[in-house]
Amino acid sequence: MDNSITIKFFDGISDINIRNNIWDILCQCDKEFYPPLSVRKVQNGLLVLNCHAKTSDKKPYLYFKAMIKQRFLIAFMDDRYIVGFMSFLTNVTDKHFNVNCNYYTTLCVRPANRHKGIATGLLTYELPEEFKSDITMTRTWSLNAPIIKSLNKSGFILKKVAYNDREKGIDTLYYEKFNRR
Repeated sequence: MDNSITIKFFDGISDINIRNNIWDILCQCDKEFYPPLSVRKVQNGLLVLNCHAKTSDKKPYLYFKAMIKQRFLIAFMDDRYIVGFMSFLTNVTDKHFNVNCNYYTTLCVRPANRHKGIATGLLTYELPEEFKSDITMTRTWSLNAPIIKSLNKSGFILKKVAYNDREKGIDTLYYEKFNRR
C-alpha cells in the first residue's frame, strides 16, 4: 500500500465531513455493485440483496442510512483526504453458517485511487482488541474480480458458492477468514 495512505478505525461516524466523503464515495461506486446499492432493500435494519431490481438513476439513500450506523475503517491519503472505506458489523451470527463473526458489508475505493493496495489494506487491518473476532465473513458476486483478488491476498477462503443467486451466471461468493488472536 502507498506510504501516503493510512487507515483509521471508527466505532461510529459523527463527523459531517467524514459522512459526506463516505456518501460521495458510495455514490461513485453505487452502479459498480451487483445489484447496484441504490436498488437494494433494508429489512430490520440489515442490508439485503434485491437481485431482480432494475438499475435506477436514484442514489443509494436507503443503503447509506443503514450502512452509516455500522463501524468503519477509513483510508486517508496524507491523513486528510478520504480515498476509501469499509463498513462492517461486529459480533454477529452469520445466518448462512450459524457462526459468530465480524461481517464486512461494504468496501469502496474512489476510482481515481484504485490499484494502490487500499482494498487489501482495509481487509487486513488489525481491529482494536475489543472488536476482534476469531472469524470474519463477507460476500461478493462472482464477476467482482478486483475484490476477489484482494480477498485471496488477505487470507480469505471461499466458503460457499450460491450459484445463479444474483442472476443467471452471477453467483454469490461467501468468504471466511480465521483470525489469529
